Amino acid sequence: MDADGFESSAGAAVVIDPPHKAGVGLATVGIGLAGLGLGVLELTIGIPGADPPDHLLLISVLVGWAFVGSSLLALARYPDNSVGRLLAAVGLLWFVPLLTLFDSSIAFSLALVGEGLFWAPLAQLFMSFPSGRLENRFDRGIVVSLYVLLPLMNLLTLVFLDFETAGCGGCPANMFLLSDNLAAARSMMTLDSLISAAYAVIVVSRFVLRWRKASGPSRRALQPVMWGIVPGFLAAVYFVVTPVIGISPEQEDRALPLVALALAGLPVGFVVGLFRSRLDRSLVGDLLVELKGGMRHGRLRQALARALGDPLLELAFWLPESERYVDEEGRDVTVTETGLRQATRISDSQGQPLAVLVHDPAVSQDALRVEAAASAARLALENERLHADLRAQLEEVRASRMRVVNAGDEARRRLERDLHDGAQQRLLAISAAIERVRAMDVSAPPYPALLSEIACELKEALVELRDLARGIHPSLLTDEGVGPAVDSLARRAQVPTRIVQTPVERFSAAVEAAAYFVVAEALTNAARHSGASKVTIDIRNEHESLHVCIRDDGKGGATQGGGSGLRGIRDRVLSLGGSLHVDSPLGSGTVVTAIIPTWVDAGQ
Repeated sequence: MDADGFESSAGAAVVIDPPHKAGVGLATVGIGLAGLGLGVLELTIGIPGADPPDHLLLISVLVGWAFVGSSLLALARYPDNSVGRLLAAVGLLWFVPLLTLFDSSIAFSLALVGEGLFWAPLAQLFMSFPSGRLENRFDRGIVVSLYVLLPLMNLLTLVFLDFETAGCGGCPANMFLLSDNLAAARSMMTLDSLISAAYAVIVVSRFVLRWRKASGPSRRALQPVMWGIVPGFLAAVYFVVTPVIGISPEQEDRALPLVALALAGLPVGFVVGLFRSRLDRSLVGDLLVELKGGMRHGRLRQALARALGDPLLELAFWLPESERYVDEEGRDVTVTETGLRQATRISDSQGQPLAVLVHDPAVSQDALRVEAAASAARLALENERLHADLRAQLEEVRASRMRVVNAGDEARRRLERDLHDGAQQRLLAISAAIERVRAMDVSAPPYPALLSEIACELKEALVELRDLARGIHPSLLTDEGVGPAVDSLARRAQVPTRIVQTPVERFSAAVEAAAYFVVAEALTNAARHSGASKVTIDIRNEHESLHVCIRDDGKGGATQGGGSGLRGIRDRVLSLGGSLHVDSPLGSGTVVTAIIPTWVDAGQ
């Protein structure tokens, strides 16, 4: 975890980036000049000998300019969002038929190959708006296949189409003609229309499905586009059907303006949807007013949800001590991202992780708004984190107390089992042997051997009882304190262990036991799991606390929760008002640090 990024549990990183300043780059200027130039060129060349009436040519140019102009607005405000580039692609590809105005076989043929190619970026717009990213493999497959099939089907039609046979006597020669077969050309046109119709249905269906699944912020962005999807779909049907069924020039004169108007409205819808979140920034002002008047605990999430326009917004606070996220009540939270939810990290005034917002992807489209809301609420977030941290600590104390009780019950059951299976069985065997001795003549040969057997059993029982007592609480720790007890642990450790220092003074039994078992568990883990070649122990009495630090040079990878042993010593330390931290990056060894208050009463 660094100060510039947030890592979710799924491994994805999302950051509040510095908001992009509105501006006009060279690429944006180039797109604008290209669109303007193509429109002017089409009007200059086409109007003098206009075969379609002049007003239809003018409407056609205006459609291209609508897409190019909308792309300039989108690129200037959101240069990193591909929506602007896709709008520009639609607008520039709209002017491909301009090549038919030149008396050139190459230009005329290429214009017919590229005719209708603007539908591919337009379909990509519908399937990726407003983020500009295609969310799944199916959508990417549809878009890629459109970019391939549209020119390919045009080319396959031109292979069999002789312009003169088709009734275009003044047209340049078809450079792609292989066989003059009008019937085959019409069959290819029919097939092309059927495929295009299927793609139109798929694209519209996918957009409507996204609309139905979208939450509030996404719907607000999609709504202006939704208004134009029906006329846009009808325009697509017109372009698909007319080459097959054919219409009269009079019908075309009436239909084309309506079709062009439907298409010209689409880029307006895309731009309005892209900018719509900007219109809601007054809600951030309401957040400032609400924060100024003071805010009760638990109301900050709702206030941020209103300011960002996402009622499902989730808020989690980062606790650096335990390196985890918690909600407002101190409960653990796992921050995950999906295609429908994104996470944005917020830093405190020192640049350290403070909180994370899990929200609808549409919220990210206005980084300035998110940054403004985060800045306005930063102080309140810091206060809420303190409350969440306190609640998390209380929850942890409750949980640790329950684990301590359960561990005590388990220890008692284990002690009972060990006594029953070990020393108790030996004492019962000794009792039976004594009964046999009583009934035996002292001069009988087995008498001395039986007494020797009883003596051996008594020694073994005594050893087992001492080992059992040492496991419960080492006698050296009770008699001489934590320093000598840790020295004994270091001498018996399986990994070479060096002691930097240990305190000479005595502490309460609870404090000494906690320090001792922290060292014992760390040494056990170093021997069993870390592959360490050396361990260093440093125990200092500073600021009314016992600071216990055990460092090894193993492979690392230990976690704060760890196994039952680490959880056990953590519960023991927390029950004394202390803290336990495990720092174990992969390949860099493990450092276990415990801070135990020394003022704990000896009776605890």
